[in-house]
Amino acid sequence: MTTPAVTDTGTPTATPPTVRAAVALLSAQAVAAAAITIFLVYEDLTVGGANQRLAWAVTGVAVLIGALLALLARSVGKHRRWARDIAVALDLTFLAPAYYMIVGELAWLGVIVGLICLATIATLVAPPTNRAVGEAGLSL
Repeated sequence: MTTPAVTDTGTPTATPPTVRAAVALLSAQAVAAAAITIFLVYEDLTVGGANQRLAWAVTGVAVLIGALLALLARSVGKHRRWARDIAVALDLTFLAPAYYMIVGELAWLGVIVGLICLATIATLVAPPTNRAVGEAGLSL
C-alpha cells in the first residue's frame, strides 16, 4: 500500500474522490439548512403565534446547524480528522428524524434525507478518506 505525497504542513497533496464527494454532500446539506432557515425566518416574521421565543430558538438552531455543516464541509476538504468525526456523528443524528419522516406522513422526504446521510457517512468512512485525513487522533 502506498501513501500519498505529503506537504510540509502534513496534509496530502492529492484529494481522493471520496473526500470531494463528502465535501459536496456536506455542502448540499448546508445549503438545505440555509433554505430551511430562510423558510423559518419567513414563518417567524409572518405568522403570529403564542410562543415567538420558541419559534426564534428553533430558527437559531437551524442557523447553527447550517453554519456547522458549512464549517465541516470546508474542514473535511482541508483533510481535518476532527471534522470527519463530527460530520459522521451529525449525519448519524440526522438519520433519526429521517426514520420518523418515513414512518410518518413525509416518506418521500425521509427517504431522500436518509439516503443523503448514508451516502455522506459512506464517503466519510471510506478507506481513501481515512488515508487522506488520518485514521485517529486530532489534527488542527
